[in-house]
Amino acid sequence: MQFGYIALFGTTFPIAALFCLCCNFLLIKAVKNNFEYSKRIFPEISLGIGQFMTMLDILSFCSVIINCGLIFFSSNTYRKLGVYSPDDDTVICFDGSGVFCANAGTYYKPFKTLGAFFTFIVVVEHIILIVKVYVRKILVSSKKYDAASRVNDIMKETFDC
Repeated sequence: MQFGYIALFGTTFPIAALFCLCCNFLLIKAVKNNFEYSKRIFPEISLGIGQFMTMLDILSFCSVIINCGLIFFSSNTYRKLGVYSPDDDTVICFDGSGVFCANAGTYYKPFKTLGAFFTFIVVVEHIILIVKVYVRKILVSSKKYDAASRVNDIMKETFDC
């Protein structure tokens, strides 16, 4: 649950990740204390985390799209840093008479229009999604066993067949 909140809305409140880390640290201490005073549960065989991995994957794809949307639609900071506005123009004069002047506002903004900034956000979003797909494909193809072959191996070891 915390992963979902941080992944989806981490750009709006970045300190929340630190809060979650502190809460998880306290939770680990509490579980460790609980293990000292309670009976240990019987372990069960599992072949992974099942459908939860699919949900985490979908959540990570959605978080890329939602965070890029949040950056564009609700972040004034990125707009002020990147998009040119005539209000930001600063005129610097090199002499007292005002003959040799330069407009410094147009030189340090990478985007001249809001449309260019939106295009940049969309391109970065697509690059992140493509990298995510390729990394996932590389990691999945490097597995030694898939779930069916692991079940067969466990059955062979257990029942000697």
